[in-house]
Parts: sequence; C-alpha cells; structure tokens
Amino acid sequence: MLIYGQKTNFNENSILDFDYDTIIVVDKVIKSPTFMTVFIDINKDSFKGFHNLTITTDEETANDDSIGLLLVRDDSSQPATINNIVPAESKQDSELTLTISSSNTNFIDGITEITFLNDNGIEVLPVEVINKTQATVTIKIAANASKGKRDIYITTGGEIVALLNAFTVTASPVIDEPNAPPTVPDVEVDKPNIPTSIPELEETEITPSIIELTEKTKIAFETTEVIIVVKRTENTVDQVTVKFTTLNGSAKAGEDFIITNGTLTWEDGDSKDKEITISILADENIEEDETFTLKLTDVTGNASLGLTAIEITILDDDIEDDSTSKIPEDDSTEIESEDKPVELSKDEFANILTTTEPPKITTTSSLPKKCPDRSEIHTYCTFQNREVGDTYLLLKMLVYPMQL
Repeated sequence: MLIYGQKTNFNENSILDFDYDTIIVVDKVIKSPTFMTVFIDINKDSFKGFHNLTITTDEETANDDSIGLLLVRDDSSQPATINNIVPAESKQDSELTLTISSSNTNFIDGITEITFLNDNGIEVLPVEVINKTQATVTIKIAANASKGKRDIYITTGGEIVALLNAFTVTASPVIDEPNAPPTVPDVEVDKPNIPTSIPELEETEITPSIIELTEKTKIAFETTEVIIVVKRTENTVDQVTVKFTTLNGSAKAGEDFIITNGTLTWEDGDSKDKEITISILADENIEEDETFTLKLTDVTGNASLGLTAIEITILDDDIEDDSTSKIPEDDSTEIESEDKPVELSKDEFANILTTTEPPKITTTSSLPKKCPDRSEIHTYCTFQNREVGDTYLLLKMLVYPMQL
C-alpha cells in the first residue's frame, strides 16, 4: 500500500493499526514525513469490505475520515456492495422502514449496524437482518432535519459497505397562512457520484538526491589547509547523510597531513554545499610531490553517490640547504652575499649565459629558503622588478654548478 498523509510526521517509530487484527503489517518504508510504503498480510478470515486505519507516530495520531482506506474482497474478486434502498427518500418529520438489498455481504442479526454519515436529524432504530444480503431498519426524521442527500454505511464487524447519495430528505408540506410571505423553494445541490471503491494509487518514484564532490583533484601546499566541497543536487526531500575519510597515498597521515573523517548531514530541504577542511603538515625533507585521497562512503536517506573520490597533491616547497657546499676559490670573479640572494646586473647575468666557462661564484653563507619579491609557483621563485626575468632555480644552477 502507498499511504499519503497531510501535515504528518511519519518515521520509523510509526505504528499502523487496522480495525481488524486479521490484517497484519509486515514491513514499512518511510519515504518522507507524509509518504510511506506499507506491506501487509491479509488473513483469509478477514471481513470483506472497507477497513479503517490509524497511524500513531510518537504523540501524533492520524486517522482516515472516509469510508475506509482498504477494501478487502473474497477470492471471487466481487466486492460487497449495497444494491438499493427502498424507499429512497422521505419528508422531514416522518418515520418509515427502509429495506436494504446488497451483494456479497455477511449481515448478522444483532451485529450489523446502519448509520448515515451526514445524519443531521435522523434517528436509526435497531436493524432486523433477513439474511446475509437483506435487512430492514426503521428511521425517524426530525422536523428540523437538514434537507438533502445522505450516504448510508452498513457495518458488520470488520466488513463495511457503503452507498453514497443513497437516501434523500425532502421538505415537509407548508400550510399557507393568511398574509404569510411567499415561500422560496429549496435548491438541492447533488453530490458528485463518488465510487464506493477507492482507486488504486500509482506509486510515484521520488528522484533521489545526488551527493558528490565538486572536483576530482586538488593542489595543496605545506603548512596550509585544503578545503574540499561536497554538494547535494537533484532533490532535497528527506534528511540525507554521507561519511568521509582520508586515505594514504605517497603522502602519509600524521606525517604529511592530519587524518580527517566524519559525517556530513543535509536536513530535509537543505541544498547548501558542505565543506571538509584538511590540515597539511610541514617537514624539512627534500622530496617529490606527494598525494593522498579523500573518499565519500555510506550515503543514507533518499540519496545516491556521484563523484566519490578526490586526489590531493601536496607540492613540496622545501629548498635544499646549501650552507655546507663551497666551491673552491680561484682567481675568477667572486661575488659574496650575506644571507641574501646573489645580485647580478643584466650584463653580468648575460655574460654567465654566453661565456664558455662562466666565472665561479661563491657565497659566505647559504641562500635563504624564501626568495624576496617573488611569486610562488611550485618550488620555483620568480624574481620581480628585474630586467632579466629568469627563475631562481636556473640562477642557482649557474651559481652552484658543482652542487647540481
């Protein structure tokens, strides 16, 4: 069965109770606070006809206020129905006996009851059962009973049959009095012809949410934090969650990055992106770029996974310490610097690039690991405000040929 509620809060604690214990709820799947799928087992001894349902969720109780949500039939697939009522109408302020004929019913004397849904001003006396499909009942219509059509319901234990617009109450005769104002005839509005059986509802497939990463790869630097974005698309119905965790690659947790895991949660209607922050650790080792992975797993709720993994590359920005490397001095040109990059003029730099044997250049101490006035691109340093726009790595190779 597909059950739709209004202003309900269905959850896994919801308890379903049919009006007869031969209908057993086997399982239920909660789709949303107002929609669930229910699997039931109907015992062969269940009464044929309509059955009511009550759903209790914590302090909330939901009932159907119609004929009944479930219609049970016998193996012949012929529903219990009311064929006709004689007479089918009477005036206000009257008493009469109705004869009721039906099909596939199980009327029982002393158990079968007859009621009118909109019974304003109608009193129903005890029912006399003739056989399983016939019965009589005496009713009294009050003088002030509302005029119009009535729906009749016949209940025998768990069996319920109904006939809509089955009986009509008409106006009592009006005795004209001298100088009495003219009477205005009543206008009756017929109810729509509503079928006595409830049509089967087609199951509506709810599109699941898509939980996924926004990127396949990411670049990170040492001593920084990298932010990973996870998005929810397609549908925002229901609460959904997803777990995340970091996985070692050539980069290792605890050495190159801090292991990061947890759960992201989107509430019903929430479509905002979620962020995961991973801290990158620094070391003094000269090494290749290293990678590790963040992965999404175990999605819950009405959702499925899209892109589940992102590879993070940690770019090494360490520069080898050159303080112990000395190039032997000779009669060649020597330029010294104290904890500063080697300063060359444009002509000197051009001479280094064009001469067959470039002059040997030494320093009294190592070059600093951070280059002044530079833009950082991987482990290179690009000098700014220079006429010769080369890189620090090329300059270092010329200054320290023995080391490279």
